Amino acid sequence: MVAATDPIAIDFDAHDFPPGGFDPVLRVGALRFTRYSHPRIGVLRFVLADRALLRGPVSVQVGDENTAVRAR
Repeated sequence: MVAATDPIAIDFDAHDFPPGGFDPVLRVGALRFTRYSHPRIGVLRFVLADRALLRGPVSVQVGDENTAVRAR
């Protein structure tokens, strides 16, 4: 567990992801985030413990493919 120093929530519209049994993975540079929540219907939320982690390219991986999905 990492102590949150400057947390940031990144929300995605769940309808932008292809249907299937794969969980999305948020990729930020070389980092991978697999834990997400559903704060309301149709929303996937990833929370990073520190805003400073947002360095490098950001993408969401679903299965074997990276999907270009915009955060809300």
